[in-house]
Amino acid sequence: MPMTAVLIDDEQPALDELQALLRAHAADLQVVGCYRYPEDLLAQTARLRPDVAFVDVAMPGMDGLTLARQLQQQLPKIAIVFVTAHAGYAVKAFDCAAEDYLLKPLQPRRLATTVERLRARVDQSPRQSHIRITTFGGLQVQTPNGPLTWHSSKTRELFAWLLHHHGTPINREQLLDALHPDAAFSRAESRFYNDSYHIRKSLESADVGECIRLTKLGLELSADVFWDKAHFGHLVSLAARQQDPLPSLEQAIDLYQGDYLADAQWLWADPFRERLRLQYQAALLSAATEHQRRGQSQQAEILLLTAREQDPFNEQAVIHLVELYLQDNRRPHALSLYHGYAQLLADELQAEPGSKLRALITAANR
Repeated sequence: MPMTAVLIDDEQPALDELQALLRAHAADLQVVGCYRYPEDLLAQTARLRPDVAFVDVAMPGMDGLTLARQLQQQLPKIAIVFVTAHAGYAVKAFDCAAEDYLLKPLQPRRLATTVERLRARVDQSPRQSHIRITTFGGLQVQTPNGPLTWHSSKTRELFAWLLHHHGTPINREQLLDALHPDAAFSRAESRFYNDSYHIRKSLESADVGECIRLTKLGLELSADVFWDKAHFGHLVSLAARQQDPLPSLEQAIDLYQGDYLADAQWLWADPFRERLRLQYQAALLSAATEHQRRGQSQQAEILLLTAREQDPFNEQAVIHLVELYLQDNRRPHALSLYHGYAQLLADELQAEPGSKLRALITAANR
């Protein structure tokens, strides 16, 4: 499993630069969170359980030294790397048992040396978070001993259903109706007990039975289990309350690696898949709006094109793109996009664009 890291810096450009450098020079390091506010990171540390934290020292409110101590209280094994423009903090930083101390502007070669040191440290230490459940793009349960294997497709589906309803007591009739709609009740119940047995055996074989437990009340996950859907929902909710929602929105977008449970045709999952797809679309549009507000039109365009690729009929994405092209004096792009979208609506739905979009094009043609 890749080494995981969180980054925190109160200045967004510095945060973006560090993330870009890590992507370029540390491909096996997975950034699972970027933050500008210490409180936001502390609220998610137990859920993410990263191996490494790259921490800016000089931040308003809670400084990086205080934050590092609080991170170490939650995760005693976490490696701390301070990143700052001030060399004078070095002594205090190493009082916090910091793994390293990087000075801005960051040098790629120096950063690569730090990552090598971190890799060696993490390879010799127990993992902070050793179980990852991914459901965007398909269901996979990654354990220290490799991916969890399933006795049958129905065993896998039962696990997915129980996972989706994690935290709520099992509704036996609802479950049997969802997984065995054509079977008699006694036959469906027998299959349920058989598949439950095989789930427990798979968990025991992978030595994760203490972290993922199947009980009479349902599926229980311990704090060191990372589940992408749960974290996605947390980030979307967090962004709605933040003064600067962009870091949380972009982390949520990165988690969405495909539609929910996309590798299986389970009818019971369809409404939840659509609901999450809409949340993803909303996150793309909100993040694009934030980038556009900051004058970062290229990043905004990429997000809006991603939204259109997933849903060509998303008129809000088309409106945002047309507005962006007109603001950037790219009128031909705006007109081409509009006419292509209008043709798509006419061919597929026998409809026409909404009044707001038509008004934008009318104004552009004057």
